[in-house]
Amino acid sequence: MSDTSSKHHTKVPHMSTDEDRLPIHIGDFPANSRETARVSLEKYKGYNLVCIGKWYVGQDGELKPGQGGFKVQVRHLPVLKELINLAHARAIEVDLLPDDEGGKR
Repeated sequence: MSDTSSKHHTKVPHMSTDEDRLPIHIGDFPANSRETARVSLEKYKGYNLVCIGKWYVGQDGELKPGQGGFKVQVRHLPVLKELINLAHARAIEVDLLPDDEGGKR
């Protein structure tokens, strides 16, 4: 399996079945000083999900799933994407994002 990784996302390879493809790690970003937010595509009880979960570094130095997060069926991605875009635009409008964090219009 070949994939191209960057700092914030992983290109999703095309395969034939869900069982072969899922879970797919999309990318990470710092949630706070102690936790990482991880975005992934997963399957649970027959449902395809997009998951945003918090992870932490365990005593062994490995990333471990933490508490908290958000999971929704993949079919809701178009609406979620639109709402995230609206939140981003509003955050820029009310000056919540500095220029170095995507605040440029």
